[in-house]
Amino acid sequence: MPASSLREDGLLDLSSIILSAPASRKAIVCQVDGCGKDLAGLSSKSYTVRHKCCADHLRACTVTVAGVLS
Repeated sequence: MPASSLREDGLLDLSSIILSAPASRKAIVCQVDGCGKDLAGLSSKSYTVRHKCCADHLRACTVTVAGVLS
């Protein structure tokens, strides 16, 4: 722990820590490179949300996710 993160009274200074939103509040989007469609809408099936892939890309023969062809 760097000394700069300690306050004069010996307690940690947490003002510079950025907290992320809980997973339930983060946007759920298609993970296929270049897509990013919102999967949180009511029309999205639970399968598409679970696998983080939109309906268009579920039907595709091949997709690229994080630079990997699958």
